[in-house]
Amino acid sequence: MKQDTMIDSRQETISVLETIDSRLRWLSSWTVHHANHIRPKRDGLKVGGHQASCASMTAIMTALYFYALRPQDKVSVKPHAGPVLQALNPLTTGQLSFTLLLFGLSGVVGTFVGGWAADKFGPLPTLRVQLTVLIAMMVLVPFTAGHYALCVAVFVVWGVAGFGMMVPQQSRLASLAPSQAPLLLSLNGSMLYLGTALGAAISGAFINSLGFAQLAWVGVPFGLAAAATLWWDARADGVLSAHP
Repeated sequence: MKQDTMIDSRQETISVLETIDSRLRWLSSWTVHHANHIRPKRDGLKVGGHQASCASMTAIMTALYFYALRPQDKVSVKPHAGPVLQALNPLTTGQLSFTLLLFGLSGVVGTFVGGWAADKFGPLPTLRVQLTVLIAMMVLVPFTAGHYALCVAVFVVWGVAGFGMMVPQQSRLASLAPSQAPLLLSLNGSMLYLGTALGAAISGAFINSLGFAQLAWVGVPFGLAAAATLWWDARADGVLSAHP
């Protein structure tokens, strides 16, 4: 039984590596083709990189980077296979740092905007708008592949909408039972972390079948379910208002 489990795990690992290898081979070859035959070339210079050399290296690079390498290991890549390395690391360290900075700032802006909107329009309408925007961003994420600026823009809007729901949600809970507000806010924070953990587990279960690009779509049904609860809350408020 243990041996069968080990064999299944090994086959699954090989299958994942083969998928990555295939995508690396396509992306590195396309990078060379696009640079030399499609993009405008004002200076007429040919971009380095050779498609055959790239194709001969993708399997090795995949096995090294996604299975064998340790943090202390170092790899030197021959220049003709440079596009493979670029495909493995599509963002420079500067771009990655800048992207994370923008996403963090989107959380700050979202918290401010969520609090302002909750005061001006009410917690429930604010939550409905922000959740609708968040679901829309989940749908759009897969279509931003290969477009850095568009991808960053979508995730910034995602951050503003996602982080912005915390304040109106807390305001909503506190208004439902003011005497129990500390307990409700504590439970809300705990559910946030529980939801994050469950989201990671569920996404991990779907990543092999959907692929990383479409992984954001896993959250769409949960977003729609949350939107349904907001609709139910609004309906319940109407019933309570009609029957004081």
